[in-house]
Amino acid sequence: MPTKQRVRSAIVEITEALTSIGYETNDLIGPVNEKGEQIPEGEVEETDEVVQYYLTGETSRSNFYLRFSLDQQYAVAVYPMNVLRHLGSYLDRDEAEAIIDEPLDWAEMNEQEEDMMIQTAAERVVENTDPANFHQAAFNLSAYASTSLVDYRQTTTDDGFPKEMQCVRGIFPYTEHITLEQIDSRIHPVIVAGERGRRYIEYSFRIDKENKSPEDYEFKALI
Repeated sequence: MPTKQRVRSAIVEITEALTSIGYETNDLIGPVNEKGEQIPEGEVEETDEVVQYYLTGETSRSNFYLRFSLDQQYAVAVYPMNVLRHLGSYLDRDEAEAIIDEPLDWAEMNEQEEDMMIQTAAERVVENTDPANFHQAAFNLSAYASTSLVDYRQTTTDDGFPKEMQCVRGIFPYTEHITLEQIDSRIHPVIVAGERGRRYIEYSFRIDKENKSPEDYEFKALI
C-alpha cells in the first residue's frame, strides 16, 4: 500500500499535470478519516483508521475531486452533484419553513446550516411524490451519467430517488509513470459523464408547485 510520502508525491505530480492541461486545482484536504475528521500528520502511520486525502479541482464549468486512500493502490477521480441542493434552489425560505412545518430562525443559521435545511425541505418534497413519478427520471439520469469508461454511483432515498450522484473512474498514480495523457484519459471522461448528468438534472428535475400549497409540493421531471 502507498505511504503518505508516496501519496503526497503523487498529488504533487498530478497537480502539475492537471495545471499543464488546463485544469485548475484548489484545496488539498487531508489527512482525514472516512468521516472527514482531521488526523494529526504525526499519527498517520500509527492510526487504525482509513486515511484519505482529497485534491479538489475545477474546469470552467465543473468541480471534481481526486480521492487518495492509504489502504488502496489506486486513487479515484469523482464528479459529484448534490441533487437535493438543485431541487432546493426552487424553494425560498418561507416555502422551506412551511414544508418542514416548524418555525426556523434563519438569522441564527450559517450558510451551511441554511443549505442543510433547504435540502431537508427538498427531500420532503420528494417524499410527497409517488415513486412512479420519478423512477423514469432516476433511470434516465443513470443513463446520461454513465459510460463504458465511467462508473455511476448514487445515494438514494428509501424509495429510490437519487439524492446525490457521482461519476467515478480509477487512476493509478503509484504503479505507472504519471503522464499528461494518462491524467487526461482518466479524468476527462469523468467530467464529460458528470456534465451530461448535470445538464439532465438542471433541465429536467423540477418542483411542481402549480395550484399547491408548499406542504403539498411534488417532484416532477420534464423528460
